[in-house]
Amino acid sequence: MKNVLIFLSFLSLTFSGLAKDKAPNVVTLLVDDLGYRDIGCYGGPVKTPVLDKLATGGVRLTDFHSGAPTCSPSRATYLTGRLNPRTGVYSVLDERFHRMHLLKSETTIAEVLKKNGYATAHFGKWHLGMPVQNRKNPTPADHGFDYWFGVVNGPGPSHKNPTNFMRNGARVGKIKGYSCQIVVDEALTWLDQKRDGDDPFFLNLWFNEPHDPIAAPDEIVSQYGALNEREAIYSGTIDNTDRAIGRLIARLEKLGELDNTIIIYSSDNGSYLQERNGELRGKKGALFEGGHRVPGIVYWKDGIPGGRVEDEPAGAVDLLPTLCGLIGIGKPEKVHLDGSDLAPLLTGTGTFSRHQPLVVMSDASMVMRVGDHTLFASSTARSPTDIKTAERLMEQVKEVLGDDLEKELGGLNLRSRMFNGNFANPEANRLRAQFRKLYYFQESWVPELKKSELGRVQLYDLSKDPSQKENIALKTPELAAQLKAQAAAIYRSVMADAPEWPAPEELSSAKKHQEEMPARPATEAPNKAELLARIDKNPVPKDYHGSSHQAYVDRVMAGLKPEQQARVGQLWKEKRRLDPDMPNRGASFIRILNYIAGSAAKEGSDKRGTSLLRQSLEPLIESSCIECHDAATKTSLNFEDLSIDLENKENFRQWVKIFDQVDSGEMPPKKKKRPDRVIKNKALATLHKHLRETSLAKQIKDGRAPVRRLTRTEYEYTLHDLLGIGGDLASKLPPESTTSTFDTIAADQGISTVHIRSYLAAADQAIDETIELRPRPDRKPRLIDYPNHPYLQMWFKRELRRGGNTVKRRKDALVIFDDRPHTTQSNNMGIRFKVPGQYHIKAEAYAFQARTPVTFCIYRGNDLGGVRELIGSWQLNPGKPRQVEVEHYFAPGDYFYLAPADHDCDPNGRKVLAVGARDYRGEGVAIRRLTLEGPVEEQWPPERTRKLLGDVEFRAGPKGNYSIVLGKIPMEHIKEIVSRIGPRALRRPLRDTEPKTWAALAKPVLESGRGFEEGLRVVLRSLLSSPEFLYHEAAPGPLDDYALATRLSYLLWKSLPDDQLLFLAAGGRLNDLEVLTNEVNRMLADKKAQRFVEDFLDQWLELKDIDATTPDEKLYPEYDDVLRQAMLEETRRFFSEMIRSDLGVGEFIDSDFTFLNRRLAEHYGIPGVQGLDFRKVTLPAESPRGGLLTQASILKVTANGTNTSPVPRGGFVLANLLGTPPSPPPPGVGAVEPDTRGATTIREELAAHREMESCNRCHREIDPPGFALESFDPIGGFRSRYRSTGQGDRPSTKLFGRPVREYRLGLPVDASGETSDGEPFAGIRDFKRLMKPKKDQLARHFLNQLIAYSTGAEVEFADRKERDQILEQAQREDYGIRGMIHAVVQSQMFRNK
Repeated sequence: MKNVLIFLSFLSLTFSGLAKDKAPNVVTLLVDDLGYRDIGCYGGPVKTPVLDKLATGGVRLTDFHSGAPTCSPSRATYLTGRLNPRTGVYSVLDERFHRMHLLKSETTIAEVLKKNGYATAHFGKWHLGMPVQNRKNPTPADHGFDYWFGVVNGPGPSHKNPTNFMRNGARVGKIKGYSCQIVVDEALTWLDQKRDGDDPFFLNLWFNEPHDPIAAPDEIVSQYGALNEREAIYSGTIDNTDRAIGRLIARLEKLGELDNTIIIYSSDNGSYLQERNGELRGKKGALFEGGHRVPGIVYWKDGIPGGRVEDEPAGAVDLLPTLCGLIGIGKPEKVHLDGSDLAPLLTGTGTFSRHQPLVVMSDASMVMRVGDHTLFASSTARSPTDIKTAERLMEQVKEVLGDDLEKELGGLNLRSRMFNGNFANPEANRLRAQFRKLYYFQESWVPELKKSELGRVQLYDLSKDPSQKENIALKTPELAAQLKAQAAAIYRSVMADAPEWPAPEELSSAKKHQEEMPARPATEAPNKAELLARIDKNPVPKDYHGSSHQAYVDRVMAGLKPEQQARVGQLWKEKRRLDPDMPNRGASFIRILNYIAGSAAKEGSDKRGTSLLRQSLEPLIESSCIECHDAATKTSLNFEDLSIDLENKENFRQWVKIFDQVDSGEMPPKKKKRPDRVIKNKALATLHKHLRETSLAKQIKDGRAPVRRLTRTEYEYTLHDLLGIGGDLASKLPPESTTSTFDTIAADQGISTVHIRSYLAAADQAIDETIELRPRPDRKPRLIDYPNHPYLQMWFKRELRRGGNTVKRRKDALVIFDDRPHTTQSNNMGIRFKVPGQYHIKAEAYAFQARTPVTFCIYRGNDLGGVRELIGSWQLNPGKPRQVEVEHYFAPGDYFYLAPADHDCDPNGRKVLAVGARDYRGEGVAIRRLTLEGPVEEQWPPERTRKLLGDVEFRAGPKGNYSIVLGKIPMEHIKEIVSRIGPRALRRPLRDTEPKTWAALAKPVLESGRGFEEGLRVVLRSLLSSPEFLYHEAAPGPLDDYALATRLSYLLWKSLPDDQLLFLAAGGRLNDLEVLTNEVNRMLADKKAQRFVEDFLDQWLELKDIDATTPDEKLYPEYDDVLRQAMLEETRRFFSEMIRSDLGVGEFIDSDFTFLNRRLAEHYGIPGVQGLDFRKVTLPAESPRGGLLTQASILKVTANGTNTSPVPRGGFVLANLLGTPPSPPPPGVGAVEPDTRGATTIREELAAHREMESCNRCHREIDPPGFALESFDPIGGFRSRYRSTGQGDRPSTKLFGRPVREYRLGLPVDASGETSDGEPFAGIRDFKRLMKPKKDQLARHFLNQLIAYSTGAEVEFADRKERDQILEQAQREDYGIRGMIHAVVQSQMFRNK
């Protein structure tokens, strides 16, 4: 009845509107950085009576989303109805650095309305690209606006009295007043004077408020707090904007236009103040709801029934199609609109539905909304942001601001402040500009982005979890996979549509512009802008002061030659042209002056110190190099500009690269004339000598590597071993840098305030578990009688349609048929882990209705963070009950649950959810009983507590809690504890005064009366987050025995040295090579060496990314956790066997053995392997397996879960095994996308791709290994035909005891090819044969990786001689892995800092 009334109301309103015979006007009101809980009608603190009235008279959308979580992309989507990458606007624009802009070819709301007779005008912020910086970018006029008045980005210097507004391209100058009122003033003038009164009009008002830098009238600010209070000013800007909008509404009403005007109000993204986004998680820039859920109000008195609140998800992407629907005009033709027409929803006249889900994108990530679920998905493309430099810049800002830091932050954290608004301090602003530039989207990243896929996903149920605290992706893998597939299709569509920069339209414009310009002299360097950008990063000299600017300039200029002085003038002229509004012009000039002065000094140094090197190199450069690498080069190498100052890090790196390329024959290219042998050899010998001497001098001075920090993994293992605890500590710490292959590389390790806070939090968690004084837990075995447990009765009785009837009750057992956790979760059975520790689980089970072996699994789960960990799996044979046991660590909040795996469906091929458990005839697992014991401790308080506290007594209180009874004064006892634990924690003996110094940290606590335990916690917390604990400290030169013990222990055990290593170090015996050999053998035999195996393989072979993609369950339904675990176990056992038996690296290429259990053997098609225990298996002669390449774990991490491509797999072989990573694709070259429908093969697509010579050069090397591996699908199964979701034949094999119905067999696989040397191969066996001659290259790369991982530094030039000596010795021993580990540990590289 309600819908009928709304419909009738709409009809009457529509007919009355039609009587006016005029299309409705359109006014769009977009504010900047407004939060979901800012304005009154959305429960906010700001008084907004005008907006509240619009919401009351219109439709208030409670689930409305901006086009993106940041400005420019959001506005591009707002105007076009298309996801922002399609429009060319990938990220926030900064016209100083970006060429990208809203493509002129895009169709905007203004263009659509203008075509239909509307007068159009834009007022306010634009931020979609303007013709500045000498670029011919389009203006609002090129996007359909007859008239425009606005700013490139934001009003400057603030909202008050801005100076940078433009009117139709001409600068206006300083305007008195506040930005929002100025924008409305101009709009009112246009309404009154500029427009044709008979035409409908489109007013696009984009306010800058409440974006930084904020300002509002004092009389408004004072209503919300103090005049200097940031949040009060923020509220004042919103209030002032509401008043400005009120003036516009009043004028529309006066003109008689209000009732027939569609008014839409929203924000371009969420607030940068977290509290202003209410209960929503995240803020501006985030893909969580707080970053993009914003107010959305639609008002049209003549056309939309008012007084309604709608909770249907909607967004800015819907505006263009919605306006077309409301007005009754056609949508743009031949344009893919990502938004949908909301008119049926707004008018109540029909059923609203979307043609594709609501999506919001940000750089390389996206979020998709389907019903109550929102899916986050990030791209596999890697961001180029230099995090380490960003952290350094923030630390410099802190130093510059000093005592003014808190005042400048204005309630924000420093990171947020760096993105929002200028500092008062000019030097802090310069650093801020550098910081922001690091985070700007880099257009060079676009090719990688376009060829990327979606990677990791998060899934949230907003109906139950509106604050997005619980990621349910692992709890609902089927739904997550289904939604990810849907999102991936949209992502691929967007990236296929998205342009590269420069875009084609820009290239043609640039070409025309170039033709109009006079020719550039051939000797002129091509890009002064890039040089000036580099100069801008340099600091201002410490001896420069603005008050003595001219004196400083005169002094430095006097030391320059006339041509150098002229160069200063040329660069300064160009700087002023490129950046006419630059802040702090004096400092900019000084940077240019110092750059030229520094270059002159380097030139003099070259002449004095490296004349012999220059004389040796010049003949080679002049005869073979300069033709392609002079000042006019299009490459990154310009010999005319390259200094021979090898003390400069960048110069040194460049000359090493030159040496390697010339020495290997890679340069000059093969098509060029070969250099004279005598000239080449002399040049290389001299260059080698200088490079080695320079590298060696640096090592003598500073050591091979900076001081290395403990990685996240090492920190966790260290605290486990030091304190005797368990639990997850690594995830509490910030992720490690991904710049290098290994996280142990010291040069790439950063430290920040975030790290410090995280270490303190992790230390607190560790101390809490160590000092365990809670009541003694009941250690009696707890029995779960599943068939008779009260909780399960409802699942037995409830109907299938209500979620029941999926488990079956037998007289003696509970039978489960699927892996959903809720029926067997231990916390639902009254078992909750209150105390962390090891627990022992014992269960008796049998295979139910089984015709084949069934797998019984026990999982650990935790709803906080969506943990799902398989902690045990056992094979149950038909007719044979089995008792199984597992011991595992559980923490508070954890639970366990039971699940079957590898079980067949019923004879009709149906799963239990289709028929219900009562009548189900498929296989399952029957659990008779389960007992839980723990925590496994012999006494209480536990051993770890007693070991830490030493000689104390424990006294139980009336409620069971224990107190500590000391035998000496607290300070003395703390000193005694430090004396015991300190040497192990710091990996060296304590100096005499150190126990007292550390214990003194407890003194204020003890004096305040907070007691011994609290004082001890303060000391331990400081110790476990101190630099000496976190870093491997050592001076340049040979490591002392304690430092050597530390390096060795963290190599092989990822943790601190044990008592044996410290004993040998104390005796000065560890540098004895025979002792060192024995210790390596002892440590490799210890179970802790498994940590080295897992951590090294996780990074070298990228096994840590095995869960980065989820296999498509339709194409690969056999993939599950048991198979995943088996994949990893095979590779780890294989590598362990190579170490144990000292097998050579040739086994990496091919081997006659591997390690299998039944599950993996069935996957590989290898018969005769029973049970789930792993064992070494000799491979059949005809098997394609053997070596690393054909192991399922490797094949899984080199595929994307849906399909395979020779490119990533070939690239993996080149980079990870052979150490010759391919170059990135040239600009403008898109990715090759496999066709999962089965219409074309990847080989056919690559053949077309390779027709371009620029592509063919690299693909000659990349494709052969990739083609050879095409015989293996994304989960490592061998195949002769591709699986397809479209065309093909039905498989003849069975799956889960039934015919396969999920996929079809498509086109045949062709794994043949030809190596870059012209050698043909028919498949993987042939290819492995052809790879064997590359064993030397593989050994060299493996050794390089082992050196880098173990020493914390890549192989340097000075290390090459020793590295090559190790290789020569290893070659005589067939490159045995164990021998190479020994050789590295005994090397000078390992035994020196």
